Amino acid sequence: MSNLPHFEKLFPAKNFKNNSGWLFWGEEIEKWLAFIDDKDSGYYKENENKFCGEKQCDEPLGEYKAAYFIEKMCGGSIVEFRPRWQKNSELDFRFQDKNEIDWFVEVKSPSWRGEISKRIDEDFFKELRKEVSVIDGSKYPKCKLRIICPSCAKETIFKVENIGDKENVRRVIKGQVCVGCKKRIWNLTEAERKIRKEERMHQSRSVNGECASYSAFDAIEDAIRKSVKQFKSGENNLLIVVPNMLALEVGSQVADGQSNKVRDLLEKYDKNKIIKAIIILEIFLPENSETIIYHQNRILIGGDFPALNNGGEMGSTLII
Repeated sequence: MSNLPHFEKLFPAKNFKNNSGWLFWGEEIEKWLAFIDDKDSGYYKENENKFCGEKQCDEPLGEYKAAYFIEKMCGGSIVEFRPRWQKNSELDFRFQDKNEIDWFVEVKSPSWRGEISKRIDEDFFKELRKEVSVIDGSKYPKCKLRIICPSCAKETIFKVENIGDKENVRRVIKGQVCVGCKKRIWNLTEAERKIRKEERMHQSRSVNGECASYSAFDAIEDAIRKSVKQFKSGENNLLIVVPNMLALEVGSQVADGQSNKVRDLLEKYDKNKIIKAIIILEIFLPENSETIIYHQNRILIGGDFPALNNGGEMGSTLII
């Protein structure tokens, strides 16, 4: 690589040797880094220490490419980074659209690492679930259940209000404390889960076709749930989801006739309609190609979308 001063400083070349695709990625990432440094060198320098490892850099890199996309490809104008409307509510950036209307942006970068962590937890929970049985369903959907502690083999009896509510049943099971050893049963596997996750994180991004087992909606759900708490109600709030997932084309999966699922997520986590719009921005290098693709899907949640150019490839637009 040559003439990539920002990239070469933050991403040591030894991490990318024997990977020809990273030559093209390096050139693209250099554009994002140079853009941020030019817009606000102080903000850029503050974030340099976040690039000490591959895991740590996911978040700032997601913010950088989203900001680059909004200004350089869509015609917006970044006004400030880290706008703060109260002490504990800091967003990623604020920009003006082509009509000079302010939009506040939170960027979420769901990573394949998060997917792996969820998958391992799910595998362990399935094993724990085998130790649970219904002992009294006479007042269905209220039920009495029994769980056998995998540590001391004692049985603990507990109740659930609605056996059909899977999320609630999961929470109740995970909250059970064994009557014998007095330990939270779910926590008994915590050390083993941690080891399994650390071992997996040291492997490559995709192992044995693992990408097939993940849902695009995990990315969207987490992004909505977390960002609602950061936005100020009544403002033009834009959530940008920049997935770095095992499964490609997350936005296309969400947009493919799945507006009801997106609507359900918004009704669950954003009852006050704080988020006004969502962009799912996916950036990828197609196989046997030398061109980085920017692909966006838009979700409009009652109201106006930012006045922006259609940067990159346009996917679907959902109106919720």
